[in-house]
Amino acid sequence: MNKISVITVCYNDAENLSKTLASINSQTARQEVEHIVVDGGSKDGTKALLENNKQINKWISEADKGLYDAMNKGIAMSTGEYIWFMNAGDVFYSGNTVELLIKELNQSDIVYGAAVLVDEKGRDQGLYHKTLPEKLTWKNFIKGMVVCHQALLVKRDNAELYSLDYKIASDIDWAIRNCKKTNKIQNSKLVLCKFQTGGLSKKRQRLALQ
Repeated sequence: MNKISVITVCYNDAENLSKTLASINSQTARQEVEHIVVDGGSKDGTKALLENNKQINKWISEADKGLYDAMNKGIAMSTGEYIWFMNAGDVFYSGNTVELLIKELNQSDIVYGAAVLVDEKGRDQGLYHKTLPEKLTWKNFIKGMVVCHQALLVKRDNAELYSLDYKIASDIDWAIRNCKKTNKIQNSKLVLCKFQTGGLSKKRQRLALQ
């Protein structure tokens, strides 16, 4: 079994998907990663990119009911011990991020870390959150997504599915429901990813907080 299933959801975003693929395939512990791509039936050449990338472990390209339905498909396809969402445009913080994280894992049900914001050209914009909760609980999410979704890993056997009742804020709901199930939550003390600002992600974040 791979230690981590990295799930990438995308739609008509071949350029940003290429960045994520390169980041995953350059990891020093690539052999510990099961990479799953769930594409919503793109028409921009994404499918050809998937067909020609032999390092992707599993992928599908078909219509879905939106982002959270696609993420649920990724969970269903995964076999790793932990699931980690890295969507098109998101990249690991460094080439040995997975290796460093695996060394820190202690059988916790949830593991989290920090994220760095970058612009569309990859330029550092600072930490996503200036201060992370030292000990994360579901109550922290009253303030919103206090941990970047791309810096939150959940043990697959315990992972909840995303609710399709929420069009925008299902990631916060998902984090709360997963945290409510366990007190085995680990702060990795690591910067885990680079999260691309702007566009849809920024708009979704603002609407989710509302």
